[in-house]
Amino acid sequence: MRRAIQTLPPCFTSDRLRPLILARTARILQQIAAALDAAHAAHIIHRDLKPSNVMLVNRRDGGEQVKVLDFGIAKVLNDTVGSPVSQVMGTPHYASPEQLELGEQIDARADVYSLGVMLYQMLTGVLPFDASSIRELMQLHLTAPPPSVRERRPETPAAAEQLVRRMLAKNPGHRPQRASEAAALFEQSLKSSGELATEQEWNLQPTL
Repeated sequence: MRRAIQTLPPCFTSDRLRPLILARTARILQQIAAALDAAHAAHIIHRDLKPSNVMLVNRRDGGEQVKVLDFGIAKVLNDTVGSPVSQVMGTPHYASPEQLELGEQIDARADVYSLGVMLYQMLTGVLPFDASSIRELMQLHLTAPPPSVRERRPETPAAAEQLVRRMLAKNPGHRPQRASEAAALFEQSLKSSGELATEQEWNLQPTL
């Protein structure tokens, strides 16, 4: 029997739709992070992480398996220092600040930023930064702090909001240094606040 394949729910792209439940957000985040870690271990940066490049496969047991797709503009690093940006690439709503400035060094932490944008959406149902022009949008990524998650969704644990702010830091050095570190911190924030009742949901495998 073929497994059904579907894109992520439309709440990622509409400001009129409800966010995901916290436990499901954690499961999706964990698997995206694991896939990114695998790519980063091979010195590959995705550079265009966004909801339309992530798919969910419905498993026979009723769970969801995440697939990270479209490495078409991925960057292969020759070393661990990073690579200078020679042209602006990626989807502006999800691009890290360093992706938007020529000559800036880009490394795996750019994907952590994009993952932070997606986490913000999963929690609130809206983008952290939006504007009527690409230039305005780029300026927001470069200079503006993200709006409060808890103002949009008060039940979000304080530690989860702090994590989102770290992931969306303008300085890559202030972000979690690995995608899996961000996922683990989010999981811990939910467990500490009692949002995750069981450990049995954390057995899914990521797929590149």
